[in-house]
Amino acid sequence: MSLMLPSESPTARSIVGVAGDLFAALRGESATLPRAESVVLVLIDGLGAISLRAHAGHARALTAGMAKKDVASSVFPSTTAAALTSILTGVWPGEHGLVGYSVLDRSRGVLVNQLSGWESSGVDPASWQVAPTVFEQAAADGRPVFAVGVAAYARPATDTESRPASGCRHWRTSTPP
Repeated sequence: MSLMLPSESPTARSIVGVAGDLFAALRGESATLPRAESVVLVLIDGLGAISLRAHAGHARALTAGMAKKDVASSVFPSTTAAALTSILTGVWPGEHGLVGYSVLDRSRGVLVNQLSGWESSGVDPASWQVAPTVFEQAAADGRPVFAVGVAAYARPATDTESRPASGCRHWRTSTPP
């Protein structure tokens, strides 16, 4: 009996490749998607294939054509911080730096929550998340980029405490209850 874990097929899909595939489609260079003039990535945190299939009656349009080959594997650890950053940077947690929900900031000897409290705890996001995002890559390629979200998370392009937004325009929505 082997003590090794099975390896993943080199053709298996991963959430790490999502943003890269979309960006490649914009350039006409994607092996899996047709050339596109614009793309939209809609992300629902925590909505995995198992949950989606279990509630297929409530999401008929999403599950109608979903085959096993359409399911992408997550990263390890599969925390929100690690997975979302992998989707938006196209690299694995060990490369982008957000490896868990809370991690030790050795320079200050404190645990840092990777999802909230960045401003109140004095953490510079650019020092933790070192990989460029798909927004930054698209902006550098001369493409307009937009982020839709809660206004509290929008940053002006000149904010010196975080990575510059590189031309990313924010559409602010109301704060959730």
